[in-house]
Amino acid sequence: MINLLPNEEKNEIQAARTNTVLINFIMLLSMTIVFLSISCFAAYSLITSMKSSAENTIRNNASALIAAGNQTGDIGTTIATAETILVREISYSNIIAEIGSKLPYGVVLDKLELNESISNGPLKLEFRAKSTSVTPELISNLGTSQLFSSIETQAPISSAGNSPDYPILINCSLTIKQGAEA
Repeated sequence: MINLLPNEEKNEIQAARTNTVLINFIMLLSMTIVFLSISCFAAYSLITSMKSSAENTIRNNASALIAAGNQTGDIGTTIATAETILVREISYSNIIAEIGSKLPYGVVLDKLELNESISNGPLKLEFRAKSTSVTPELISNLGTSQLFSSIETQAPISSAGNSPDYPILINCSLTIKQGAEA
């Protein structure tokens, strides 16, 4: 087909086509700018929320680390206390075994007060006996022990109390010799 239009009209048609392409390009560019702006805003919002989440996690972990550090100190104290108790427990068992080996026939240990200060102060004991005649033998036996010193007794008390089989109550206090309980 032969274009017989005058040159002026051809130029105007060509300019109209160029304007249409230019308008389409500007619209596409505008939509791209809007899309990129929305994407940047969404990315910024996402990064900001991730940052605040990370900061909260760091704060929580820091407080957890501080709490764990405190627990570590508490565990160390607990272990030291347990070690002291276990070491003293061996001593307690030696003391109880020594007392048991020194009891004469007809005497039972009714009450024993053990605490952490037994190496510094007297150990209080309550014995039950069948008769008052075993009191001197009990004192003599405890006096021969390598663990005990300063043995003091009160006068035996006659009372049925807890046990009718052992009606005599003998209160006694003694001191553990330093270094002997180990």
